[in-house]
Amino acid sequence: MPGDQKMSLVMTMILGVAGSFLGGFIGSLVTDRAVFDLHTAGFLGSLLGAIVLLVLGGTLFRGTSSRPLV
Repeated sequence: MPGDQKMSLVMTMILGVAGSFLGGFIGSLVTDRAVFDLHTAGFLGSLLGAIVLLVLGGTLFRGTSSRPLV
């Protein structure tokens, strides 16, 4: 995601992968195909899931700061 992020690179990667799995799983449920099959709905669902979780994570981490108060 472009712009200044308050979360670490590792946290961004974890959220992206988790969103991809979640979106791919939902895409597989919608199309009634196996989770590990490569198909368009699963691919689009994984992209959408990753974007949604990254936006939500960015919103949650926006209020926190890693800088010390002193």
